[in-house]
Amino acid sequence: MTIGDALKEVQVELGLTAEEMTAGVISKGTYSKVINNKTRLSSDLLLKILFSHGIDIEVFFNKTKDTYAPKNIIIEEKLSQELKLSNFLCK
Repeated sequence: MTIGDALKEVQVELGLTAEEMTAGVISKGTYSKVINNKTRLSSDLLLKILFSHGIDIEVFFNKTKDTYAPKNIIIEEKLSQELKLSNFLCK
């Protein structure tokens, strides 16, 4: 999931309009371009949006991990989760 996709998902989860999601940070037009993956958002502006709505940064970035993290990190994390589940089920 891209950052734009994650922003849109969180916006819907919070029941916010685009204007409410971006109030005082970026314009509705810029936000539209971000969520449609037509432009990128600086980390400063992204953090302002996330913090202004109390969005958990770790949860947000976990949504985007499959798109931005190196594949070996993704594979290692999935294997680690499977091992934890396997160990839990064996107990």
